[in-house]
Order: sequence, then structure tokens, then C-alpha cells
Amino acid sequence: MTSVACSAQVRDLCRQRQWARALHVLATSRASGSCADVSSYNMAINACSSGGQWQKAIDLLADMQVHGPEPDIIIYNTAIHAAMSGAAWPLALRLLNDMRARGPTPDVVVYNTVLSATNRGMEWRTSLKILELMHVDGVIPNVRTHNTIIKVLEKSGQPGLALAHFDSMEREGCLPDLVTYNIAISACGRFRNWQRAIALFAELSTKGWVPDSITHNATINACGRCEQWAWALTHLDQMRSSGVRSDVIAYSSAISACEKGQQWQRALDLLRDMKCCRVQPNVITYSAAISACEKGQLWQKALMLFREMGQVRIAADTVSYSAAISACEKGPNPLTALALFTRMDQCSIPKDQIVFNSTISACDKGMSWTMALQLLGQMQGAKLKADAFSYSAAIIASGKASHWSTALMLLKDAKECGGNMSNIIVVNATISACEKGGQWQIALHMLAEHGERDNISFNSVMSACAVDTRWAEALAVFRSMGEECVEQTRRSYSALLDALRGQPAAARVLQQAMCKGFYSHLDDPRLLDLHGLSIGDVDAVVRWWLSDV
Repeated sequence: MTSVACSAQVRDLCRQRQWARALHVLATSRASGSCADVSSYNMAINACSSGGQWQKAIDLLADMQVHGPEPDIIIYNTAIHAAMSGAAWPLALRLLNDMRARGPTPDVVVYNTVLSATNRGMEWRTSLKILELMHVDGVIPNVRTHNTIIKVLEKSGQPGLALAHFDSMEREGCLPDLVTYNIAISACGRFRNWQRAIALFAELSTKGWVPDSITHNATINACGRCEQWAWALTHLDQMRSSGVRSDVIAYSSAISACEKGQQWQRALDLLRDMKCCRVQPNVITYSAAISACEKGQLWQKALMLFREMGQVRIAADTVSYSAAISACEKGPNPLTALALFTRMDQCSIPKDQIVFNSTISACDKGMSWTMALQLLGQMQGAKLKADAFSYSAAIIASGKASHWSTALMLLKDAKECGGNMSNIIVVNATISACEKGGQWQIALHMLAEHGERDNISFNSVMSACAVDTRWAEALAVFRSMGEECVEQTRRSYSALLDALRGQPAAARVLQQAMCKGFYSHLDDPRLLDLHGLSIGDVDAVVRWWLSDV
């Protein structure tokens, strides 16, 4: 077979996407002493890449390097595309280095292809090194080059560098296009710089670009990430008025902004509006709406939305379950949260740390301390690290069940697990458990042992002392609050009065509390209102009323 006939047959097979037969023809022709031309090899490499055989495409290039014909710049670019399709960005970089070492000299198209490969691998440092190589080789980056660099920086969690690169484009004589602005606005969201996002949105119009749905969505998302729900809604309205159709991404971003801004009613209004506009909500939309209800203490509404997902055949994911469980945990029936947790196993939905923490917290409210301990064990089995909230919820559940010794055991386990388990949340939970168990000595010791403490810590220790009428110790704790400039709240005075019940010092403490504006409902001497007062409060107030009023 002649070289011309071989080339024609290879091209014909490649057009039919028969890469295996094309490779066979190339191998047979080489064995017979004839060889296809470069363009035929290029088509064969491209056919292999399209057929998911990127390794064979690279092998074909290697064969050309040894036996000919000499690969040109188009061949290398096609091979780099093949490496990119196989997520083999290091190989793409190696091919670039081969070109720089043996020729042909890579141009901006080749460099952009290699950059796209590193973009997929989130290798932002490598991308910046490739940009340096371009300058060394005298290759001038174009707008696509800069867009790829900015995108890989933004996606790799380097939004500050992404924006810095954006700012340097015009200085280097390259004007940003709409894609550039869209990526930069997205970086503003990750950098939590909503003002810059809005400024870029306004700037691109002055440069002759018309915002598209991606521009609007990125701006709404940037505002939402920074809890600027009003700006997010303003841009959603602007999107509608400009004739750009508001899609599910725009609505989901706006609902998420309202959720972060504690605007549950507006979030639900947006969900209703998108249904009226025949925009189908997705799992992200529902998850954000459920989370908005959770933050608004609307556990019934959250549960209704969660069930609605099943009715419209939208599969709930980890985030949806997490939001629903968190909402139910705050409701009057925390066992619903446990039921949802169990359903996740039935539906093979993976659990994250937030799901476990919310469910453990539900155990605290459901008085199921044994279940809380089981869930902590399951976290370890699922290779999830229990944090301060995990342990504090389990400790609180143990404390409410009067299992103060279990609470101390959990605190010990927490410290052995490493991390900042001297966290004030964990310590306060353990002191509270000791308080409910009447273990005032241990509570007092923990207060002295841990440097980080707040008024909750002090109040819990005074309440523990009150259980055993250790009024002198409680008074000393109260005085140390003042010495350490820890705020003495109404709860502090109440805990101290519980400990001082029947002691002469109680009258002086009550007068001090009343001077600070606490117990203001006692200002009318004609009415002795004892509602909402603790036993110590009542004892001190009645003695004061009988003696002074």
C-alpha cells in the first residue's frame, strides 16, 4: 500500500470513528515500509482521544517521535488535548517540555491547551509557572490565557490572586472580555467582596459588554455569600427587567442569600415565585429554603418542604437532610430528627459532621443520652472527626439524664482526640452536667482549671454550689466574676440567691441586683409578682417585701 493510499484509508476510518482499524492500518503500512502523512496521524490521534483511548493517542505520538513522520505543532496540540481528556495534566506538561526541548516551538494555542489541562487538575501553581514559560519563550498571552489562569486560581481557593491577575491584564495590554468579568465576579464571591462584585458588574457595561445569565448569577451569588440579601434581590429584579431569563441558579442563589440573612419569608416567596414562572426548583433550591425555615424556627414548614421534594421527585442529598434534621432538632419533637437520620441509612445518603451534630443535639432534647453516645461512636466508624459541638451535645444529653460521670468521661475522650477540646462550649456543657448531678467540687475545680470561661461557666458553678447550699463558695465565685470583668447577668444573681437562701447576705445581693435594673417587675410595691423566679429569688424577694414594703 502506498503512503497516499494509506493516508486516505486512515482518514476515512477516522471519520467513521473506527480508531482501532485506523491504528491497525498505520501499523501494517509501517511494517510494509510505507507511511501515512502527518495529517492522517493527527486524525488518528484525535479519533483515539474521542474514543476514550487517550493512552493510545499518546503512544501514537511516541511512535512518530521515533519512526516519523516528524510531529508538527498541530499533532502536539491534539495529543495534549488527548492527555487532557484523560485527566492526565502532568503528561500534558511533559509534552509541552518535549516541544520546548526538541521543537516545534509551542505557540499560544498549545500553551492555552496545557493551561486548560492544569485547570482541570486545579494546579494553580503549575499554571502560574506555565505563564512564566510563555514570557520566557516570548509567547504573548491572549484573553483566553488570562481567563484560564483566573479561573484556576478562583476554583483552587485563591480568589485574591485571581482578582490580582484580573487587575494586571490591562497593564499587560490585554482587555478582559465577558468571560473574564464573569470569572472575576465569581472570585469576588469566594473572596467575600460583594462591593467589588457589584463594581465589576457596573464596569463591564461601560466596556461594551452585555451581562448574561452567568454574570447575573455570579453577582447574586457573591452578594449571597456575604449575607447581602437585599443586594441579591435587587440584582435578581435587574436580571428580570433586562430581559435575561431568571433560571434555577439565580433563584437558588437568591434564596440562599435570604437564608444567610435570616429572611425566611422572602426565601419562601422566591420559591413560590419561581414555581409561578415555571422554573423547576432543584435540590439546591429546596435545601436553601429548608435551611431558611430552620433559621426561622419553622420546623413544620421545613419538614413540609422536605416532604415536597419527594412528591416532585427530587432526590434529597446530605445538605437537604442536614437542614431538615437541624430544623426538627429545634422543634418540639426531636425524635423526628432521629427518624430522618435513620432514613438516610435506608436511602444510602452519606452523613457529614453537621448531620451527626444536629442529631446528637436532638438526643439532648429528647433525653436519649445513650443514643447520643452511640452516634458519637458512629461518627468514628464513618471516619468523621467529632468536634466541640459533637461532644458538647453528648455531654449536655448525659447531664440532663444526671449522668455526670459519663459527661466527665466524654470530656476526657474529647481531650484525647486532640484539637481544641478545651473549647468553652465543651467545658460549659461538662460544668452544667456536674451542676445537675450536684457535684459542686468538680464543677469548682473545672472552673479553676480552664482559663477560658464566660458567665455561663460561672453561673453553672454557682448553681452547683446552691444544690448543696455551699453559699460561701458561690459568693466567692460571684465576686471573682467582677474581678475578671465577666458580666454578671440576671441569671448570675439568681444562681447566687439560690445558694444564699436564708442567709443575711441575700438581702444585700437582691438590692444590688435591683439597682442594676434586674427584677424590675418588683417596682410596684402593691403587687408581689413571683412568676419566673427561682427558689432563692422567691426567698430573698419575700423577705425584702416583708421587711421593707
